[in-house]
Amino acid sequence: MKKLVFLILLANHFLVAYDQIIKETIPQFIEKVYLHTDRTYYYPGDNIWFKAYLIDAFDRMLSTHSENLHVELISPSQEILSSRIIRLEGGLGNGDFKLSGNLNAGKYRIRAYTNYMRN
Repeated sequence: MKKLVFLILLANHFLVAYDQIIKETIPQFIEKVYLHTDRTYYYPGDNIWFKAYLIDAFDRMLSTHSENLHVELISPSQEILSSRIIRLEGGLGNGDFKLSGNLNAGKYRIRAYTNYMRN
């Protein structure tokens, strides 16, 4: 029984030390972007309205680290159809894309990133 308790305490010690090593090697700042659109489906000629939230991954609060957000509308064939640079204030921003009237049906993507995320 004493050996089992000793092994558990020893394993716990190594896990705490490993956790500290991981925390020291991971960068202390990670940004995440969340986009909230006004609808799920759109038709040619519609506007895609969106709101952007820039979050600090560690404390899950709005981040003021970056001031510009790059947002791109990408076609099903991976072609960038439109791009915007959104000004962030206090970690929040908003914008829109005007869809062309001659778009083909398909799954389009919206990609958002900051300059920090490009590294």
